[in-house]
Amino acid sequence: GLISLRYNFLTLTVNGKNLGIYALEEHFEKRLIENNERKEGPILRFDESLHFVQILRAKPYELEIQSIPFTYGSYYSSYIDSFQTSKILSDSIQFNSFLKGILLLESFRIGEKSTNEVFDVDKLSSFVALADIMGSYHSITWNNSRFYYNPITGKLEPIGFDSSSGNYVSKNGLALISGKNFFLSEYLDRLFSDPIFYNSYIDKLMLYSKKSFLDNFFNEIKYELNEKLSIIYKEWPTYYFDKSIMYSNQAYIRETINPDKAIHAFLKKKNNKNIIVSIANLQSLDVEVSSVFFNDSLVYFPYEKISIPGKLLN
Repeated sequence: GLISLRYNFLTLTVNGKNLGIYALEEHFEKRLIENNERKEGPILRFDESLHFVQILRAKPYELEIQSIPFTYGSYYSSYIDSFQTSKILSDSIQFNSFLKGILLLESFRIGEKSTNEVFDVDKLSSFVALADIMGSYHSITWNNSRFYYNPITGKLEPIGFDSSSGNYVSKNGLALISGKNFFLSEYLDRLFSDPIFYNSYIDKLMLYSKKSFLDNFFNEIKYELNEKLSIIYKEWPTYYFDKSIMYSNQAYIRETINPDKAIHAFLKKKNNKNIIVSIANLQSLDVEVSSVFFNDSLVYFPYEKISIPGKLLN
């Protein structure tokens, strides 16, 4: 149910000259929205042009991209823009949607609105969790994010783009954990600061990390997958499509959300009326304390939710 770009492989011939196999990717415009059965609305993005200007300006200093102190090229400095803006400006209905979408995204960026107030949480949490399964962290950085403003729901929906899939998620950790540690983390930090989004994301990870999820997926697409691969083999006959990376990512996610030990808990003090227990979270995901037991007997049940934030890596 997520918005996706049509993407094909084909043989390109120009003036009778065979140039080999090319990838053909759909662009961000009206037909994309129509093909995904949505009502016409603007597609928004953070303009990344200053981001790459600053990367180019840092080249003489031989800095790794993680070490560049982004200022004018940062997430907070970028314009919010759309695709085909001139067409939007000439259409009063689309222009009104454009303004609403920009206001939503900017309200999120400066902390005035939470993730669930701005985005379709079900779709966005699915998208981010699938990025973990596919090993496509590249698609959830702020500068690669694309959003459709849905004029019916009044919320923003993600559009998958530039994923660079097929990586081991264990390299950087889950999106949630990477958001706490990665150099482009401000956007992800804001997403996960909303417990409604956070909980939905964890639910999706639990669903998508089941081996049967990928089994069913690959079975569903096997004919289309073989068709695409047969085109690629014409030019790269030794190419190997490795499903095992995604299955490995599933296993890593299961390991992460089911650690051998999640907390330390120590009894500090007790008397006839009270007990004092010290609890520490040992790993990267937040932990909710649902109850306290001693010798298999329930001694405490919290009336309000107790959540202990996860630790940074290392």
